[in-house]
Amino acid sequence: MKLRDLNVAKCVFKPPPTFKGFSRLVNLIFVDVTISSEMCGLFISSCPLLERLQLTDCAAFDSLEINAPNLKYFGFFGIFESVSLENTPCLAEISVTLVSWYTPLEQPEEETDSEWVKFFRSLPAIEDMHLDRSFLESFGAGNVPKRLPSTLSLNQLKVLALSDLQEVEIRHFSGAEPEMLFVKILLAHSVVLKKMVIWHEHEMSDKKGFAVVKELTRFPRASSDAKLIVDANVPTG
Repeated sequence: MKLRDLNVAKCVFKPPPTFKGFSRLVNLIFVDVTISSEMCGLFISSCPLLERLQLTDCAAFDSLEINAPNLKYFGFFGIFESVSLENTPCLAEISVTLVSWYTPLEQPEEETDSEWVKFFRSLPAIEDMHLDRSFLESFGAGNVPKRLPSTLSLNQLKVLALSDLQEVEIRHFSGAEPEMLFVKILLAHSVVLKKMVIWHEHEMSDKKGFAVVKELTRFPRASSDAKLIVDANVPTG
């Protein structure tokens, strides 16, 4: 079929076994759709030209696997246990908001660190990132690294192509360890970063807010043009 845009809402999505996908589909939006993680992954991989993918308020996914070689934008609002970006060399913009999350089993620290490396390695063309605090807190199987990886992970990160990342936005920032680690890694390896905007929680005390901002401003920056903006007025849009 020559369908290029598909918007599916408020239904159970279960195509027949003979379904071969949409070979020319470019834009896909699922809103309040009940679909299994496996079926969602298979459907996405059957659309080789897919460039934009938005999943909003769909059934909770356990492990969401995305294989989309031409994908340029991925937006997600909902619940998942983990997400795997297997083949996304063109992905330039990602926006993830988790409204809730699972409490997975803890993993050894070295495995958690490798998850961060795997995440960045899957985004070689990333330019804009919009991430919610809950995504950072749930990432890495719920285990917060006690230190910034100094050997394996950082050496691998030097090979990663974070050379295109220009803007980052993080909402509902609380200053927790996984959030601080994430910011530190991005600042240290984003050579053309222009702006990082961090919207922190209104509930954060002035004392803690000052301490968090002080630590953030001390992080080394690979880009001399990088501006760090920290604000409590989280936008509603």
